[in-house]
Amino acid sequence: MHPLFLLVLCYTEDIIIYNKEIEMRYDFETISDRNEMGSRKWEIRSEQFPNLKKDVVPFSSADMEFKNAPEIIDGLKKRLDNLVLGYCAPTDRFFNSIINWDKKRHNADIKKEWIVEVPTVVNGFFAAVSAFTKKGDSVMIMRPVYGPFRLAIEMNDRVMTDVALISDERNNYSIDFEKFELECKKDENKMVILCNPHNPGGILWSKDDLEKVIKIANENDVVVVVDEIWQDIVMPGNTHTSVLSLDRKLVEKAVVCQSATKSFNLAGLCCGYTIISDPEMMEQYKKTLDVMRSNAVNVMGLEATQLAFDNAEDWLNEMIKVIDTNQKIVYDFFKEKYPKIIVNHLQATYVMWMDFRCLGLSGDELMQTLVDKADLVFTDGRFFGECDGFVRFNVAAPTHLIKDALARLDNLLQEIYK
Repeated sequence: MHPLFLLVLCYTEDIIIYNKEIEMRYDFETISDRNEMGSRKWEIRSEQFPNLKKDVVPFSSADMEFKNAPEIIDGLKKRLDNLVLGYCAPTDRFFNSIINWDKKRHNADIKKEWIVEVPTVVNGFFAAVSAFTKKGDSVMIMRPVYGPFRLAIEMNDRVMTDVALISDERNNYSIDFEKFELECKKDENKMVILCNPHNPGGILWSKDDLEKVIKIANENDVVVVVDEIWQDIVMPGNTHTSVLSLDRKLVEKAVVCQSATKSFNLAGLCCGYTIISDPEMMEQYKKTLDVMRSNAVNVMGLEATQLAFDNAEDWLNEMIKVIDTNQKIVYDFFKEKYPKIIVNHLQATYVMWMDFRCLGLSGDELMQTLVDKADLVFTDGRFFGECDGFVRFNVAAPTHLIKDALARLDNLLQEIYK
C-alpha cells in the first residue's frame, strides 16, 4: 500500500474515532514548506536551534500549520485583480462583517462607532495601557498569562501587579477574587487586563467570573481590558462568553480587543480592532493610536477579515473539529502513559499547557532536552510568568504531525520519566 494512502487513512481514522462521523470538506492534512518563507515561528526556530533538520515542525508560536481557508485565498486573489495597493481605510463592509459575526457567534450587539481598527490585538492593548493609565500607575494581570501583557505595562513605564491565578493539583485555574478586590481598592491600580479565552491555560472564564471581575473593577474605577482574540476557537461542548454580550451598563467602560487573525491564521496580514462603547473613552483611545502611529492597517488584512467573517465559517468549524481531535490524542497520551505530567483537556484555543515539573528539570534543561533528544520545539512556560517546568504545545497542525511529535516524546520519556 502506498505510504501516502496509509497516512491519509490513519488521519481519517483519528477523526472518526474522536469525533464520530465527520465529512472533511477542507484540507487539514497537507504540510506547507515554510522554511525561508518569512514565517516568524519557523525563522525563530532556525535561529535558536540551527542544528534541527529543516523539516522539523515547531509547535511554538500560536499560528497554524494548516492551509488557509480557500474562501479567503480565492477572495484575495479576485480582489487583487481590482485593487490599488495605496493607503487604505475600513469600509462599511468591514464594520458590518464584525458586527454580524459578533452577533452570530457570540450574541454580542455592537455598533460601528464602537469599533476602531488597529494593526494587531497586541497594538490594541498596548494603546489601552497608554490611553487610560499614567506613567507610574499599576496595571493588574493574572499570571500565568500571555507574555506581552507584561510588556505592555513595563514598556509604557507602568508597574505590573500580578494577581496570580489560583491552581489546584491538576492545574485547574481560577481567579483569586479576594486578592483581586484588595488590589482594586489600592489607588495605584488603575487597570486590569484579562485574557478570555485564556492563553496559555486553554480555559474559558464563565459569565459569573466576568461579571464579578467587572463589577469589582467598576466599583473601584479600574478599567477592564479584555483580549478576546481566541474567542472563536472553542471546543465542542463549551461556550465562550464575550464581555460584549453582558449587560450593557456593566461593561460600558470595558475595552475589548478582537481580530480574525487567530481564528483564520491571518496574523501576517496585521488587522485587528478594538471595541469601546463609551464615546469619551473611544476619543481618548483614538488620540493615543494617532500618537503611537498604530492607526494604520493592511489593505489585504481588511479584505481578509471581511472574507473570513462573511464566507469562511464552515472552514473554521471544521478546523475546530481537527483541533479537538488533536487535543484529545495529546490528553489521552499523557493520561495513559505519563500521568504525572499534567495536561488538561482544552476548553478553547489550540494551545495546550503542559506541566513537566515531575521530571525535576529546570526550565533551561527541559527546553534543551526536548530539542536535543526529541526534536521538539515548544513555547517555554516562563514566557507566561514564573512557570519553570511548563511548556505550551501548539496543536494546530495536521494530526499525523501531532502523532509523530508524541512518538518522539514517548521515546524520550521512556528514558527520563520518573
